[in-house]
Amino acid sequence: MRMESLNHRQLVAAAPAIGTKEPHKSRSKRYVLVNSMKVVDTLQEIGYMPVEAQQDHHQKRDPHFIRHAITFRHRDWVRDVTKKTEGVPQLLFMNSHNGMRKASLRMGYYRFFCLNGLVVGTDLAHASVRHIGHLAEEVIGATMTLAENVGPLMAQIDSWRLIKLTAKQQLNFARHAAVLRWGEDSAQMYGPGVLLESRRKEDEGNSLWRVMNRVQENAMKGGFNGANSDGRKVRARSLHGISQATHFNAELWSYTASVARGL
Repeated sequence: MRMESLNHRQLVAAAPAIGTKEPHKSRSKRYVLVNSMKVVDTLQEIGYMPVEAQQDHHQKRDPHFIRHAITFRHRDWVRDVTKKTEGVPQLLFMNSHNGMRKASLRMGYYRFFCLNGLVVGTDLAHASVRHIGHLAEEVIGATMTLAENVGPLMAQIDSWRLIKLTAKQQLNFARHAAVLRWGEDSAQMYGPGVLLESRRKEDEGNSLWRVMNRVQENAMKGGFNGANSDGRKVRARSLHGISQATHFNAELWSYTASVARGL
């Protein structure tokens, strides 16, 4: 697998907030900015390459201070990819400069087939980052802690591949995922069967892993029709916001783990 590492210019072009060096004017003097570009440089020094960057739609907010995310993959993880490998682990760094949220790192898994990044929803795969004089050391420490979970992460995925779901279990899984995605009331607008539809041959099958991936992609990308309580047609929208997408992915992962434990 070839990995294209993004340079500083490309990162800022994709997400201007990555290049911000000063906090928003609304912050007090006690507020300490976590410099995202320094995080990039620190992680690159230990082999983590930035391969994707994005930030929330700014609307009326200044685009240089809002929520942004950078995806990293380690050289060794990419080097170990074979033709039989379905995907690769990755790290997701999230930050903002307006004091709304803490900077954080999460473990994830990137599937080649659907070009969709899954976020691991466990406390062991999440770490907050506070910049109090030792940013580089703190980022490296948090990253090394998360990297220790790569083995357990891959083992968990392998175990989900072996679990087979009945048609009824698949529908129950999709119903719960719909509630995670849209909420209790709005989830009723879409039949659970639409979330189980496969967009490609590689996702067909009744394993917990395949079912989870189909549901995740359909819920994230939307594009299908439903109906509200009045019978009026509605169309499912894609999920773009960084916070919302990360939250849904993490919740779905945690739910999948709970299903696995109960079978």
